Amino acid sequence: MLPHCNKTWAEENKIRIAAHQEFPHDGGVMSVSERINKMVQADWKKILVPVDFSKHCLPAVQLGQSLAQKYGAKLYLIHAVEMVYATGFEFASALPVEKDLLIHASEELKRVAKDNLAPGLDYETVVKNGQAYRTVVDYANEESIDLILVTTHGYTGLKHLALGSVAERIVRHSRVPVMVVPVSDNE
Repeated sequence: MLPHCNKTWAEENKIRIAAHQEFPHDGGVMSVSERINKMVQADWKKILVPVDFSKHCLPAVQLGQSLAQKYGAKLYLIHAVEMVYATGFEFASALPVEKDLLIHASEELKRVAKDNLAPGLDYETVVKNGQAYRTVVDYANEESIDLILVTTHGYTGLKHLALGSVAERIVRHSRVPVMVVPVSDNE
């Protein structure tokens, strides 16, 4: 059992603490025990939840709300718009499309917050252009986020290879503790 960890709470919320043998970050390598201690002894004031607009991200949004209420933290919902540029098109012609996508994503993220968060909760919605995992990791570092909550399907094999895993990349690259909330296709 982890030190200072409320196992019942973790089990009830189906949380897995992602811990690797080595945890690279700008200051060197953080051990598993250092990472766990940072997570379970933390006084979370800023919690970040990546939102991809699928139903699968909602358990992390709901858990983020619960933790924000419990710790008096501010909840940040973030969405990354990944632009894909086709070759042969002029760059200038893509700028209005990019702006429209960012505006639409911002409106959709505000709707997710309004529909899923309790009135009076301190939260902020953030939409940025960039690769999803890198955008989340960079924002967490820039804003001194205390905890990142991500969901994962737990895909393996070819499905994992084909779809990739933003959650896995966030865990591997983040200097901030990450809680991974598993979800199934049935949820």
